Amino acid sequence: DRQVALPPLNANLAEKLIRKSHFYEVLQERSEYPEKDLLTLERWLVALSHLALNHPWLSGLEVNAIRQQIGRYRVIGVAAEVGEPVKCAILPYPTELSGSYTSPNNIEYLVRPIRGEDEPQLDAFYHRLSAESLRLRFFSARRRFDHTELARLTQIDYDREMAFVAWCDGKIFGVVRVWIDPDDVTAEFSVIVDDNSRGERLGFHLMSRIIEYLKDRGVLQIYGSVLPENGPMLKLAQRLGFSNRLNTADGVVEVAMMLNSEKYAWQSKRMYPV
Repeated sequence: DRQVALPPLNANLAEKLIRKSHFYEVLQERSEYPEKDLLTLERWLVALSHLALNHPWLSGLEVNAIRQQIGRYRVIGVAAEVGEPVKCAILPYPTELSGSYTSPNNIEYLVRPIRGEDEPQLDAFYHRLSAESLRLRFFSARRRFDHTELARLTQIDYDREMAFVAWCDGKIFGVVRVWIDPDDVTAEFSVIVDDNSRGERLGFHLMSRIIEYLKDRGVLQIYGSVLPENGPMLKLAQRLGFSNRLNTADGVVEVAMMLNSEKYAWQSKRMYPV
């Protein structure tokens, strides 16, 4: 009964890994408190994931455990091997990018990279938005986001994508996201803020945070497509220093801004004119 997942694991990924196993069926049949046992095993897997990330020279680690009658687990054997350090296929969660923001109305927001556990709150955030706000963001009228799409938006590869969410009172009030070119030449952005947060300068702060992140990373240019009727977004882009041009073929306004200087001639051919 083997199940495979790549670190870093979070609670959601660990739970899905356990639920796919035959052991989970046995646990459901024989445990008096299956949900409690499941939570214990989730924490174990997440801890093992952190151990693998913090010690890349561990080439193998085996932990044998048994479930005791009193509902606890005991490790009865551990074996480990060391080898050459291995780079993770998926970057770990960038805790160092978390920060706070106080709005002009003295509302305190936690601004941090998105996590897999944010899926329910992201779904609730989209449901609170007006149909017009969703249309301006996704270029189409929509109200429903299925699990597959929400998982893709929350369980991201931090090496190729970044998303910051603004939290307050257990809710998401804004999301800014960038998809980064494999060569770090360009990054496409999108941003959306809760309809009731106008005047909080939340969109300006989120965009400033993502621009700072891309500059530090060495990305050369940030760009995006905006519908011509999206006046607030066009004004925000202008305040941030973006240039813009109308793309009549696609019916959008293309906005772009240089972040770093190119080092090679071929890089300029991959960028939007500014």
